[in-house]
Amino acid sequence: MPIQGTYRKLYPRFKFQVKVNGFLSAAFQKASGMKVTFGEMKYSEGGAVVAWKEPGLMEFEDCTLERGVSKDVDFYNWVLDVTNVMKKLPGGTGLPSPDFFRDLSVWQMDRNDKAAIIWNLFWGFPKEWAPGEFDNTSNDPTIETLVVAYHHHHRLTV
Repeated sequence: MPIQGTYRKLYPRFKFQVKVNGFLSAAFQKASGMKVTFGEMKYSEGGAVVAWKEPGLMEFEDCTLERGVSKDVDFYNWVLDVTNVMKKLPGGTGLPSPDFFRDLSVWQMDRNDKAAIIWNLFWGFPKEWAPGEFDNTSNDPTIETLVVAYHHHHRLTV
Protein backbone atom coordinates (compact mmCIF):
# COMPACT_ATOMS: atom_id res chain seq x y z
CA MET A 1 0.00 0.00 0.00
CA PRO A 2 1.43 3.42 -0.94
CA ILE A 3 2.19 5.96 1.78
CA GLN A 4 -0.36 8.73 1.87
CA GLY A 5 0.79 12.27 2.44
CA THR A 6 -0.56 14.31 5.29
CA TYR A 7 -2.76 17.27 4.50
CA ARG A 8 -1.10 20.65 5.04
CA LYS A 9 -3.34 23.67 5.30
CA LEU A 10 -1.81 26.38 3.14
CA TYR A 11 -2.97 29.95 2.94
CA PRO A 12 -4.38 30.66 -0.50
CA ARG A 13 -2.68 33.30 -2.61
CA PHE A 14 -5.83 35.23 -3.39
CA LYS A 15 -7.12 36.27 0.00
CA PHE A 16 -5.62 39.60 1.08
CA GLN A 17 -8.01 42.20 2.41
CA VAL A 18 -6.88 45.76 2.91
CA LYS A 19 -8.73 47.91 5.40
CA VAL A 20 -7.94 51.61 5.52
CA ASN A 21 -8.80 53.79 8.49
CA GLY A 22 -11.65 56.04 7.38
CA PHE A 23 -13.22 53.99 4.58
CA LEU A 24 -14.16 50.53 3.42
CA SER A 25 -11.85 47.82 2.20
CA ALA A 26 -10.67 46.12 -0.97
CA ALA A 27 -9.49 42.58 -1.66
CA PHE A 28 -6.17 41.94 -3.41
CA GLN A 29 -4.50 38.85 -4.84
CA LYS A 30 -0.96 39.88 -3.94
CA ALA A 31 0.66 41.98 -1.22
CA SER A 32 4.42 42.45 -1.17
CA GLY A 33 7.23 44.70 -0.04
CA MET A 34 6.76 44.88 3.71
CA LYS A 35 10.48 44.83 4.31
CA VAL A 36 12.72 46.64 6.81
CA THR A 37 16.32 47.57 6.06
CA PHE A 38 18.66 48.65 8.84
CA GLY A 39 21.57 50.94 8.20
CA GLU A 40 24.89 50.29 9.87
CA MET A 41 27.02 52.76 11.82
CA LYS A 42 30.67 52.07 12.48
CA TYR A 43 32.90 53.98 14.83
CA SER A 44 36.21 53.46 16.51
CA GLU A 45 36.61 54.59 20.11
CA GLY A 46 39.95 55.97 21.25
CA GLY A 47 41.87 54.72 18.23
CA ALA A 48 40.72 51.09 18.59
CA VAL A 49 41.66 48.91 15.64
CA VAL A 50 38.30 47.17 15.56
CA ALA A 51 35.32 49.36 14.80
CA TRP A 52 32.11 49.05 16.79
CA LYS A 53 29.00 48.37 14.74
CA GLU A 54 25.55 49.54 15.67
CA PRO A 55 22.22 49.71 13.89
CA GLY A 56 21.60 52.99 12.11
CA LEU A 57 18.60 54.40 10.29
CA MET A 58 15.69 52.09 9.51
CA GLU A 59 13.88 52.17 6.20
CA PHE A 60 10.51 50.54 5.52
CA GLU A 61 9.97 49.49 1.91
CA ASP A 62 6.68 50.46 0.24
CA CYS A 63 3.81 47.97 0.30
CA THR A 64 2.67 46.94 -3.19
CA LEU A 65 -0.85 45.60 -3.56
CA GLU A 66 -1.72 43.98 -6.89
CA ARG A 67 -4.81 42.75 -8.69
CA GLY A 68 -7.45 44.14 -6.38
CA VAL A 69 -11.21 44.44 -6.42
CA SER A 70 -13.30 47.10 -4.70
CA LYS A 71 -16.74 48.51 -5.41
CA ASP A 72 -16.09 51.81 -3.60
CA VAL A 73 -14.25 54.77 -5.02
CA ASP A 74 -12.61 55.50 -1.66
CA PHE A 75 -9.17 54.30 -2.78
CA TYR A 76 -9.30 56.55 -5.84
CA ASN A 77 -10.50 59.50 -3.74
CA TRP A 78 -7.56 58.89 -1.39
CA VAL A 79 -5.23 59.19 -4.39
CA LEU A 80 -6.98 62.41 -5.42
CA ASP A 81 -6.56 63.82 -1.90
CA VAL A 82 -2.80 63.37 -2.19
CA THR A 83 -2.59 64.79 -5.72
CA ASN A 84 -4.60 67.86 -4.77
CA VAL A 85 -2.10 68.99 -2.12
CA MET A 86 -2.90 72.69 -2.56
CA LYS A 87 -6.43 72.11 -1.26
CA LYS A 88 -5.07 70.32 1.82
CA LEU A 89 -2.29 72.73 2.79
CA PRO A 90 -2.77 74.30 6.20
CA GLY A 91 -2.87 78.08 6.00
CA GLY A 92 0.53 79.33 4.92
CA THR A 93 2.75 76.66 6.48
CA GLY A 94 3.87 75.07 3.21
CA LEU A 95 3.56 71.58 4.74
CA PRO A 96 1.24 68.84 3.48
CA SER A 97 -1.77 68.24 5.66
CA PRO A 98 -1.81 65.05 7.72
CA ASP A 99 -5.36 64.44 6.46
CA PHE A 100 -4.19 62.11 3.71
CA PHE A 101 -1.99 59.98 6.01
CA ARG A 102 -3.97 56.90 7.01
CA ASP A 103 -3.34 53.76 8.99
CA LEU A 104 -4.16 50.61 7.08
CA SER A 105 -4.08 46.89 7.72
CA VAL A 106 -3.35 44.03 5.36
CA TRP A 107 -5.21 40.87 6.37
CA GLN A 108 -4.14 37.51 5.00
CA MET A 109 -7.16 35.23 5.17
CA ASP A 110 -7.10 31.45 5.57
CA ARG A 111 -9.25 28.94 3.69
CA ASN A 112 -12.12 29.51 6.14
CA ASP A 113 -12.09 33.28 5.54
CA LYS A 114 -10.71 34.02 8.99
CA ALA A 115 -7.74 36.33 9.52
CA ALA A 116 -4.47 34.37 9.66
CA ILE A 117 -1.95 37.24 9.72
CA ILE A 118 -2.59 40.97 10.11
CA TRP A 119 -0.01 43.63 9.28
CA ASN A 120 -0.78 47.17 10.46
CA LEU A 121 0.89 49.91 8.42
CA PHE A 122 1.03 53.34 10.03
CA TRP A 123 0.95 56.79 8.42
CA GLY A 124 0.50 55.48 4.91
CA PHE A 125 -0.27 57.37 1.74
CA PRO A 126 -0.77 56.19 -1.84
CA LYS A 127 2.41 56.49 -3.85
CA GLU A 128 1.21 54.81 -7.03
CA TRP A 129 -2.21 53.75 -8.29
CA ALA A 130 -3.18 52.07 -11.56
CA PRO A 131 -6.70 51.01 -12.54
CA GLY A 132 -7.34 47.53 -13.84
CA GLU A 133 -7.96 46.53 -17.43
CA PHE A 134 -11.13 47.61 -19.12
CA ASP A 135 -12.62 44.23 -20.01
CA ASN A 136 -16.10 43.79 -21.51
CA THR A 137 -16.24 40.15 -20.40
CA SER A 138 -16.06 41.08 -16.71
CA ASN A 139 -17.98 43.54 -14.59
CA ASP A 140 -15.60 43.48 -11.61
CA PRO A 141 -14.28 46.94 -10.67
CA THR A 142 -10.55 46.29 -10.42
CA ILE A 143 -7.45 48.01 -9.09
CA GLU A 144 -4.36 46.73 -10.87
CA THR A 145 -1.74 48.23 -8.56
CA LEU A 146 -1.75 50.31 -5.39
CA VAL A 147 1.63 51.17 -3.86
CA VAL A 148 1.47 52.57 -0.34
CA ALA A 149 4.40 54.34 1.32
CA TYR A 150 4.22 54.17 5.10
CA HIS A 151 6.21 55.08 8.21
CA HIS A 152 6.39 51.77 10.08
CA HIS A 153 4.52 48.47 10.46
CA HIS A 154 3.53 46.00 13.12
CA ARG A 155 2.51 42.34 12.75
CA LEU A 156 -0.38 41.03 14.83
CA THR A 157 -0.71 37.40 15.73
CA VAL A 158 -4.27 36.21 15.40
